[in-house]
Amino acid sequence: MIYEDEIRESFGKVCYTHKTHLKMMDLLRGRFDKLKHCQILLSALTASTLVAYLVKSFDWAPVVAAILALILTYLNTALKEGILLEQIRDHKDTASEIWIVRESFISLIADIKTRSVTVLELRTTRDQLNDTLKEIYKRAPETNAVAYERARKALQFDGEHTFEPNEVDPLLPPGLRRSTN
Repeated sequence: MIYEDEIRESFGKVCYTHKTHLKMMDLLRGRFDKLKHCQILLSALTASTLVAYLVKSFDWAPVVAAILALILTYLNTALKEGILLEQIRDHKDTASEIWIVRESFISLIADIKTRSVTVLELRTTRDQLNDTLKEIYKRAPETNAVAYERARKALQFDGEHTFEPNEVDPLLPPGLRRSTN
């Protein structure tokens, strides 16, 4: 069925977009954590350089301390602005919105497989999902090639979106399990 192929392709694209935003969020979180560690390190180096100057009167210490303090001021300002945290939050929000659409595509594919939806209902639902995606994508933050490549690896090789058959049963209440073990 042509509609099923179209829906499946859309589902695949949505899976990639969802995972790419999650990976972008991970990249930004890593960058934020590194900057926080640099902030701590620079604070310690600045203080110890000034202490070294006071104790031993090293002539170079005030210059080094001034340079470190300048870098630290820049870093403090950048972190105080909260730009990275805002970007992380934006990617998380986008991924959450896309997740809902992704799950709706799964339901639609199940409806197609069970023939419980008419062609008109299928087209209406498809169009609604595409309209929802269009609105999400309009305001979604940009991702990058690194995040996309990590998403591709996660989906294709690491199985981050799939379950082995025996993994799902333990998560379900006993009455909904397929196996009796």
